[in-house]
Amino acid sequence: DASRAEALRMIAALREREDTDPVQLKDNWRSSLSRLPDDASALKPLGEFLALYPDDEAAKVQLARVQRAEAERQRRLKDPVFRLLAAGIADYDAGRLGDAEAKLLQARALRPTEAEVAGNLGRVRLRQGRHAEAAELFETAARGDKEGRSKWQSLARTARFWRQLRAADAATDAGNLAQARTDIQAALKIQPRDPDGLSALADNALRRGDAAGAEKIYREA
Repeated sequence: DASRAEALRMIAALREREDTDPVQLKDNWRSSLSRLPDDASALKPLGEFLALYPDDEAAKVQLARVQRAEAERQRRLKDPVFRLLAAGIADYDAGRLGDAEAKLLQARALRPTEAEVAGNLGRVRLRQGRHAEAAELFETAARGDKEGRSKWQSLARTARFWRQLRAADAATDAGNLAQARTDIQAALKIQPRDPDGLSALADNALRRGDAAGAEKIYREA
């Protein structure tokens, strides 16, 4: 980002000064490089550093990691599934859910086992309120994406939580307050201190005529 670029420019200026402490310069330079992203923008700064300090092991490890990441990015750019995935994510981020859904479904049809596609389609389904489908897609993504597993598992819990709350809403609308309470309690087992769940439980208590119970829930929330 801009702050990292500015730091590297300042270090480049310090290199030209005769009164610069060489040890401090290297340490500061290395610290700035360590915060660079693992993409093509890091290749030139790392190369410049290693040209002066070719034995710096940390920089060599970082450069190798960046080169692997960039090679993977280039591979993905040539892959139609990942092109569709990237376009679908861009549509999702811009709020174009219909376009995102279409691209991600195309990608999933081409490669049903791709975890990132499943997970990002799950994000679309979650935004659409299709919570059961979202949970299933997130669970599929968690099984296939070792590095992103915790993220997908967390989203799966969120989807299951909202599925239970929407079931509670339906039960409330049908006049079945006991079932609504059961559904809300099931949601709170998934996310125990969630404010929306606690608010729904308090509202349910009020609807059942339990004002004291509702007040207690509001105090604990």
